[in-house]
Amino acid sequence: MSAADKEAAREKLALFRNDPFHPSLRTKRIQGVPGMWESSINLDIRLTWRRGDEDGVFELSNIGKHDRTLKSP
Repeated sequence: MSAADKEAAREKLALFRNDPFHPSLRTKRIQGVPGMWESSINLDIRLTWRRGDEDGVFELSNIGKHDRTLKSP
Protein backbone atom coordinates (compact mmCIF):
# COMPACT_ATOMS: atom_id res chain seq x y z
CA MET A 1 0.00 0.00 0.00
CA SER A 2 1.10 3.55 -0.62
CA ALA A 3 1.93 5.93 2.21
CA ALA A 4 -1.37 7.73 1.59
CA ASP A 5 -3.30 4.42 1.76
CA LYS A 6 -1.54 3.50 5.02
CA GLU A 7 -2.43 6.86 6.55
CA ALA A 8 -6.05 6.47 5.42
CA ALA A 9 -6.09 2.98 6.97
CA ARG A 10 -4.82 4.33 10.30
CA GLU A 11 -7.52 7.01 10.31
CA LYS A 12 -10.32 4.61 9.39
CA LEU A 13 -9.16 2.00 11.92
CA ALA A 14 -9.47 4.67 14.61
CA LEU A 15 -13.09 5.18 13.53
CA PHE A 16 -13.60 1.41 13.38
CA ARG A 17 -12.43 0.99 16.99
CA ASN A 18 -15.17 3.36 18.15
CA ASP A 19 -17.90 2.27 15.75
CA PRO A 20 -17.41 -0.41 13.05
CA PHE A 21 -20.63 0.82 11.44
CA HIS A 22 -19.61 4.49 11.19
CA PRO A 23 -21.18 5.83 7.96
CA SER A 24 -17.84 6.78 6.40
CA LEU A 25 -16.69 3.14 6.62
CA ARG A 26 -19.60 2.01 4.42
CA THR A 27 -19.64 -1.32 6.26
CA LYS A 28 -21.65 -4.15 4.74
CA ARG A 29 -21.85 -7.94 4.79
CA ILE A 30 -19.84 -9.88 2.22
CA GLN A 31 -22.27 -11.92 0.15
CA GLY A 32 -21.64 -15.65 0.19
CA VAL A 33 -19.31 -15.55 3.22
CA PRO A 34 -21.35 -16.00 6.41
CA GLY A 35 -20.29 -13.76 9.28
CA MET A 36 -17.78 -11.77 7.21
CA TRP A 37 -18.02 -8.00 6.77
CA GLU A 38 -16.18 -5.41 4.67
CA SER A 39 -15.45 -1.78 5.49
CA SER A 40 -14.06 0.85 3.14
CA ILE A 41 -10.78 2.58 3.86
CA ASN A 42 -11.01 4.60 0.64
CA LEU A 43 -12.37 3.98 -2.86
CA ASP A 44 -9.79 1.24 -3.55
CA ILE A 45 -8.85 -0.24 -0.15
CA ARG A 46 -11.05 -2.59 1.90
CA LEU A 47 -10.86 -4.11 5.36
CA THR A 48 -12.48 -7.52 5.93
CA TRP A 49 -13.46 -8.67 9.39
CA ARG A 50 -15.83 -10.71 11.52
CA ARG A 51 -17.17 -10.38 15.03
CA GLY A 52 -15.27 -12.33 17.64
CA ASP A 53 -16.77 -14.67 20.21
CA GLU A 54 -16.68 -12.00 22.93
CA ASP A 55 -18.59 -8.71 22.97
CA GLY A 56 -16.51 -5.87 21.57
CA VAL A 57 -13.98 -8.20 19.93
CA PHE A 58 -13.45 -8.10 16.17
CA GLU A 59 -11.20 -10.37 14.12
CA LEU A 60 -9.56 -8.38 11.33
CA SER A 61 -8.91 -10.60 8.34
CA ASN A 62 -7.46 -8.63 5.40
CA ILE A 63 -6.73 -5.11 4.31
CA GLY A 64 -5.81 -4.24 0.76
CA LYS A 65 -7.00 -3.51 -2.77
CA HIS A 66 -10.75 -4.01 -3.22
CA ASP A 67 -10.77 -6.90 -5.70
CA ARG A 68 -7.90 -8.86 -4.18
CA THR A 69 -9.15 -8.46 -0.61
CA LEU A 70 -12.72 -9.50 -1.38
CA LYS A 71 -11.59 -12.47 -3.49
CA SER A 72 -10.43 -14.27 -0.33
CA PRO A 73 -11.81 -12.37 2.66
